[in-house]
Amino acid sequence: MKARVAKGRWGIWTKKKQGDGRLAGLGSGMWVWIAAALWATLWTGMAGAQERWSCDLEGEVLTFGFDRGDLFPGIEGEPPRRVLGDAEFRRGIFRPEPFVMPDGTVGFHEDAGAVGQRMLVIAPDGAARYSDTGPGETLTGRCVRMGS
Repeated sequence: MKARVAKGRWGIWTKKKQGDGRLAGLGSGMWVWIAAALWATLWTGMAGAQERWSCDLEGEVLTFGFDRGDLFPGIEGEPPRRVLGDAEFRRGIFRPEPFVMPDGTVGFHEDAGAVGQRMLVIAPDGAARYSDTGPGETLTGRCVRMGS
């Protein structure tokens, strides 16, 4: 059979034997395995970037999570990109902005305008401090990274 160049599915240019129904010499079943492997790699990579914290703040539980892969230095000339995490405290769920410092300190900040601001700072050793300017409270405690 004479080989010719043909545009296959998904716009991939391949050498294809005339009359051969396979793309790039792979059976259709092989494409399913390649797609599954690619999907699994991407999915586990995304799931691995999610960072979750559980904090005991003077007997109250606060959980906090964010995707570390979303945090990156700004691009010159571009507006800053707002990244949101998720937090749950006292049966309320909110979407604060996470931060990570070079020394390993992590936490979040949320500005609720006239209602006040919430901030959590977790030191590298797990010591934590939560402040809420609305009711004017400050709580201290310890946090642990879940899944590590």
